[in-house]
Amino acid sequence: MEPEPYDRSGQWLIEHHGDSILWLADVGRLESCRALKGEVVLPKRVPDGLLEARRQGETEPDLYLVEIFTYPKAAALRKMTENLALVLAARRILPEGVAIFLSPGGRRSVGPHHRVFSRRGGSRLECSWQSVNLWTLSAQALLDANDVGLTPWITLARFDGPPEPMLEECRRRIDRQALPEERANLLAVSQVLMRLKYNDPGLFNIFGGSDIMIESPLIQELVQEAVARSHHKGILRLLERRFGTVPQQLIGQLRSVTGEERLVELTAEAGACPTLEAFGAFLTP
Repeated sequence: MEPEPYDRSGQWLIEHHGDSILWLADVGRLESCRALKGEVVLPKRVPDGLLEARRQGETEPDLYLVEIFTYPKAAALRKMTENLALVLAARRILPEGVAIFLSPGGRRSVGPHHRVFSRRGGSRLECSWQSVNLWTLSAQALLDANDVGLTPWITLARFDGPPEPMLEECRRRIDRQALPEERANLLAVSQVLMRLKYNDPGLFNIFGGSDIMIESPLIQELVQEAVARSHHKGILRLLERRFGTVPQQLIGQLRSVTGEERLVELTAEAGACPTLEAFGAFLTP
């Protein structure tokens, strides 16, 4: 399944403003917080975010597993349980779990706990965590926290009256408080998230509209990834039509290639190579 733009936007916020997310989860005042970015929990399994944070007055940091879900679906229960267990297996520490749901999406909330039973019922794994439903939080309370890392979340929070004044205040906060290298991404992420709630181009323009989306390094990266995925699909379909099943190892090697020029070369080779082995040799010269 391809990642949604909300997934990557949330991951960027975890990596750059993890302390703000823990504020949403009512963790308390922190002395430090850092994202354990790029750390694979187990092969091919990476949680949305793993944070190491130390609360004020304490000497030892805690681990926080953060998962961001677009809607409250039953699949979220399974993912939270599996990833908590994965971190425990990999690090021998059970992290605090935080599940953030962006939009109700016409669905009922899911509970903050889950049980998994073995087939015969002799074993049971039970996990619980803290759930944050953004649409139930007060936008004014988030503004009052005066934390620029919270501003993208405010677009999905609860407030009375027309949205323009609140969104314009969010824009002012980003312009005043954001680090220069983060400003475009914060504006772009705000637009990505608010699309779950609004469909008004005028509101998106408050955060710079299409111009800021073009400027954002994060959005540029997302576009590049989408182009690469499209090339990967085309190459694999061509190889499957010509040679049948493509080995998983070769698929993994292909997906590690993201440069558009190189992918164009690989597309041509997929249509001309005499065998899969020849394509593999061209892929990894």
